[in-house]
Amino acid sequence: MTTYPKIKTNLQMLSESAEGVLYYIIKEPTSVKFIRLREPEHFLLTSLDGTRTPAEAADLFVKTFNKTISTEAVAQFADKMADLGFLEGTEAKKEKRRSNLFIPLKAVNPKRSLDWLYPKPRWLLSTPMLWLQAIVVLLGLVIFFANIEQFPFKLAAIFHAADILTIIVCLFLITIVHEYAHALTCRHFGGNVREMGFLLLYFQPCFYCNVSDAYLFPNRRDRLLVTLAGISAQLVLWGGFTILWRITVEGYFLNRVFYLVAAICFATTVFNLNPAIKLDGYYLLADYLRIPNLRQKAFDYIWTRIKVHLFGCNPTGVVPSAREAKIYWRYGLLAIAYSVFLIVFVLYRGGQFLIGKWEGVGFLLFLILSLTIFKRLLVKWWQALASVWRERNKVWMKPKRIAIDIVIIVLVVAASVLIHVGQTTGGAARLSAAESYVIKRVGPSLLEGRYFRGGVEDLETSQIFQLTASDYAITQIQPRFSIGDTVRAGDTLLTINSAMNAGLLAEAESDLKRAEADRRLLLSDPKAEEVATKRADIKQTEAIYEAARKEHNRVKELHSKQLISDDDYERSVSQFKIASSSWDSKKSELKLLKSAPKADEVERIDADVEKLQERNSYLQNQLSASTIVSPFAGVMIGTADARDLLQLARTESLMVEIDLRESDLDLLNPGADVELRVSAFPGTRHHGKVLKFKLSPQLRAVAAVANANHSLLPEMTGYAKVDCGRISVVGWLGRKISRFFRLELWSWF
Repeated sequence: MTTYPKIKTNLQMLSESAEGVLYYIIKEPTSVKFIRLREPEHFLLTSLDGTRTPAEAADLFVKTFNKTISTEAVAQFADKMADLGFLEGTEAKKEKRRSNLFIPLKAVNPKRSLDWLYPKPRWLLSTPMLWLQAIVVLLGLVIFFANIEQFPFKLAAIFHAADILTIIVCLFLITIVHEYAHALTCRHFGGNVREMGFLLLYFQPCFYCNVSDAYLFPNRRDRLLVTLAGISAQLVLWGGFTILWRITVEGYFLNRVFYLVAAICFATTVFNLNPAIKLDGYYLLADYLRIPNLRQKAFDYIWTRIKVHLFGCNPTGVVPSAREAKIYWRYGLLAIAYSVFLIVFVLYRGGQFLIGKWEGVGFLLFLILSLTIFKRLLVKWWQALASVWRERNKVWMKPKRIAIDIVIIVLVVAASVLIHVGQTTGGAARLSAAESYVIKRVGPSLLEGRYFRGGVEDLETSQIFQLTASDYAITQIQPRFSIGDTVRAGDTLLTINSAMNAGLLAEAESDLKRAEADRRLLLSDPKAEEVATKRADIKQTEAIYEAARKEHNRVKELHSKQLISDDDYERSVSQFKIASSSWDSKKSELKLLKSAPKADEVERIDADVEKLQERNSYLQNQLSASTIVSPFAGVMIGTADARDLLQLARTESLMVEIDLRESDLDLLNPGADVELRVSAFPGTRHHGKVLKFKLSPQLRAVAAVANANHSLLPEMTGYAKVDCGRISVVGWLGRKISRFFRLELWSWF
């Protein structure tokens, strides 16, 4: 007996209307598979009642909708329904894992836990508690954003190694609350939750709950509430723990726990609301737009448009409405951009870690892991391109088309070799004076005058001015010009008035005169008057000596006869010695007066005179240096260093230092053109020439830029581009590719 396709009798169906189109949501209870069909597809499915052949079902479809459909199309539709398990005698084929970016780990049936838990939190849904939860969320929101600086948007700044265990426990409990909120809400509206578990979504561990029964809720509001339940529960936790963190004392363990829970709730809520990945935000958007499986439909639609417009393929699949097409474009591009960003980020970070740690071996490991993780995605892309090839290869392989393609390739290659494009490199730029003179205080009593002239060879000189030799001296420093004033060469820039310097000079001159007089006296012959005076002094001291000698002899004789005391005798001896010493001293002075000066005395006094002459010359130079004049014509400019008294700069042309990449050194040459834009005048271009290059601490180009209108000032910043000549397109591409790989690559093998 011949059997015909027959729809299962236990299917659950729900009809709904969106944008004037009637849809049917159908569930297969055994495999818990859902499909969404429009009215024609639903009619075709129900017409497969086991009594009709595909040809008869096609005839009935044509009579009902007045649209043609082939018997083969009906047979293919029946095979598709059989694969999904919606026909009698068939079971849904086990789905292959879609991608290594979406990896289910472990799933359980939560029915028993839901049956036990369902009656207990019902009091939380009472009106007073809902108002209280709303107040907690709003208050927590205000506190959180009022203290947002304490929640930096960097995980490394929030979480520390000591918090790892606490974070794991908190994250586990928060996700359980989140998913059970979904499950309990679904149960509340009559749905069944048959699966809960863990998965890896874009390499991030997630706890999930299958609430697909919500598709059969007749009230769309109930479906949205199921999706919102998890986020709502997390918002209450976020607000509550933010309040607890704010009212408790910092430094305690519980305060740290409250902080971590608030931070985790914030991060996971934002992550969950991201509509570009299949989490709560995505399902909310899909329910709001009434487009189930929005992500896959958007990707399929964009790929179909690419095949049609780029490769010339025939359009396939159901033609969406204008509203759906607009949604598919907008959402699809957003989801593709986010997915590409996330994949590139993971590859970059993973490659950076593996290659940085194990170099060549790490690079091979990185390739193996990347191919393993993205194998299904790459296979899917390959199959999609292969389908395009199968459809279009007959057209593409025609001799005329091949000849045209060869000509185009030859023309492109020739153009890439013959056509040359300009090359530039650039970086942050900072202006400085081509010639400058700065007077700076370098100590309590010292000034430094520093002259600089830039060019191919820099010239820099320095001069020190000493103000005073005493901390208590008063010195007046009087600049003669203000910022912005124009100065001519030779103009007095600054005067230094110091009474101490004048006093020191007068004292030095007096000391010098005294030393010179002593020297002359030392070298001159003794005068007769001085000799006569010395001789008179000798005679006087000789008479005193003779009297003391006679008295001493008399006392000595009396003492020998014990007629006087010992004290009187000692006193007489002392007086005699004093008189004798005084007489000898006077005779020595006369002898010295008559003798010639000694060589060492002459050398000593000559050294004193020379020292005083040098000091006198130094102080005279200091007084003459108290007036500082301009070495060139320029403009007075402001200074960034508080120690600078004034700065003179020549601004007809300025020097610009440009930060460059070392990898571009082979392109650079002195004399290259420079184009500069400064932050103060972004719309104005300034031009100059490269003078030289510096390699320390990084590669920098030093260029001279004309400044005829004096609009530029030293210390301005901006961006500059350096012309590197012209190169063929092939050379440009080759250079870019070679610079893409790290230098360490050559040491790996």
